[in-house]
Amino acid sequence: ETTTPTPTTPSGDNTWIVMRVDVRNRLRDDSLQSPAPSEFTFTVNGQEQEPNQAIAPDPYESQTLSPRMVIRDSFVYSVPSDITADDVSMSWETSLADGDLKAIWSSSPSG
Repeated sequence: ETTTPTPTTPSGDNTWIVMRVDVRNRLRDDSLQSPAPSEFTFTVNGQEQEPNQAIAPDPYESQTLSPRMVIRDSFVYSVPSDITADDVSMSWETSLADGDLKAIWSSSPSG
């Protein structure tokens, strides 16, 4: 019997993975805009995945961060149920006047 995926049920043999992100403005005097959700990349075994924010209890959204402000929100992805932390990575990158900036989360030491 095949079940039809719902917003709260991943398709096939998949399961949900929740990636919690903390975005912090370390500046003392200036507000900053946090990155847009589309600027984050999540991959499973090198394949980019789209988030399913409809089921996230606290979905990540871009917002203005006042000085020293931290936001803690989530991205939710449907992934194969047999993946491990070594199979996934998440990154964010941007270009600045002085060069590029990239942050990567991965459980693998080679990143």
